[in-house]
Amino acid sequence: MARGTSWRLTRWSACGLWVALASACPESPPPPEALPDAAVAEAQVDAGSPDRGPTAHVGEITGSVEVRRAQREDWTPARTGDELSTDDAIRTGEEARLEIDYDNIKIRVHERSEFKVKTLSRSQVRGRLRGQADTEVPDGRGVVEIEAEGSDAVARSEGGAFSMTADGQGVVAVGTTSGWASLSAEGESIRIPSGMISLVPGKGKPKKPSNALRNVLLSVTWPEQDETNQKTYPVSGTAAAGSRVFVAGKEIRVDERGRFKADVPLKQGKQKIGVVATDVLGRKKRSDRQVLYDPTAPDVRLTRKPWSR
Repeated sequence: MARGTSWRLTRWSACGLWVALASACPESPPPPEALPDAAVAEAQVDAGSPDRGPTAHVGEITGSVEVRRAQREDWTPARTGDELSTDDAIRTGEEARLEIDYDNIKIRVHERSEFKVKTLSRSQVRGRLRGQADTEVPDGRGVVEIEAEGSDAVARSEGGAFSMTADGQGVVAVGTTSGWASLSAEGESIRIPSGMISLVPGKGKPKKPSNALRNVLLSVTWPEQDETNQKTYPVSGTAAAGSRVFVAGKEIRVDERGRFKADVPLKQGKQKIGVVATDVLGRKKRSDRQVLYDPTAPDVRLTRKPWSR
């Protein structure tokens, strides 16, 4: 009898010890609830991606436009609604353009141009341009600053609209269409009222603003002969300083005096060579010439025009 009682006491003592140990240990947390696969993937992306900070957005797009993300070398097609963050760049192809929206600020990038976002802060955009762009910002509701590639020139406005060209080699032009803008270079800054244009000629300081020309300036010097057996056709001329000039579809450098020249490759037969000048305000003028290239034709001695001396 004593032996049976001892066995029962030992059994209940062991059970009591187990209960006591269980109550002394902290309660184990329930297993985590499983997340859907999509939520897990999103959480992993968020955890592994740095904060992009403020972002601008790609607005209306015309033609071929590409974007390059910060720290990457490849360009990919851009789409309306895409976000643009610091150090992202965007470029346009032939006859293409796009609009960048950020708060109250709008920046329109013209054809065959490249714009890189430098900084985005509260109601302020700073970027770098090669090519042509125009921008507008309501008075007192934002600040826009555009650096010129290949120069220390910077255009700025806190209210109004201005256009800018930068050839990437130091020639910069800024024209104000409403409100005001400033242009600084080489430690000097000038204010450009509406309807006026200023120029930075290479590495110099900004020139005193002058009134925008009523018409687009373009003067082309064509060879006297429109038939040739030469593989190239020399074209030269002048445009307003700060203009962009395209000869046979290729952009040609315009110097600080507005002079340009090009040797246009020819294909056999008749062809049209076009010269297009776009001034800083975005206005265009065109001049064309029909040329016949016949490699078997005899050499023709260029003569003066009857009215020349």
